[in-house]
Amino acid sequence: MHIAILERLIKDVVAQNGETRFESTLRDMLPNAQGTAFTRSWTIGETEHVSFDWEFENVFDEEELRVVAFIQDESTQEIYQAEMVNPNAVSGVETITNDNRNGLLIYPNPAIHSTTIRFKEALREDAILQMADYTGRILFNKELLRGEQLINLSLKGIDSGLYLVRLYNDEELLYTEKLIVIDNK
Repeated sequence: MHIAILERLIKDVVAQNGETRFESTLRDMLPNAQGTAFTRSWTIGETEHVSFDWEFENVFDEEELRVVAFIQDESTQEIYQAEMVNPNAVSGVETITNDNRNGLLIYPNPAIHSTTIRFKEALREDAILQMADYTGRILFNKELLRGEQLINLSLKGIDSGLYLVRLYNDEELLYTEKLIVIDNK
């Protein structure tokens, strides 16, 4: 089994050749490049739990980190199974801190059928409003125009649960806020 830490996208760094966009940059292999060997036989449905720690080093944007785990036959080099996850996905009701606190207000929150998103100031440029579930799966991206300050958001078709609402512009993540949807049937 191999585990790779990737930085999905690095931009605004200029390489010697002038390139400024780098995708899927390998940051580390855990526990090392040789991976973890399992030499026993497996039965259907059997699982194995492993845990590794990794120190952030030389990371340009921690929001772009991804973890890839794959099972590989070391003799044939055939990959049997692979999975990529976003370690920044919400896995509980942890506190989310922003440099731009209170720039985004969601009410009511918790919400049932709809919610309102209000920005502290009207948008100074076009932006993207994104909603993701606790696994990091993007439910939608909504284009917002410069000058908008209040958005009414229908939650029709959204299951009860914890979600992240994010606002991006072309350059960066501007705001992140939690939204809890309840009894939405």
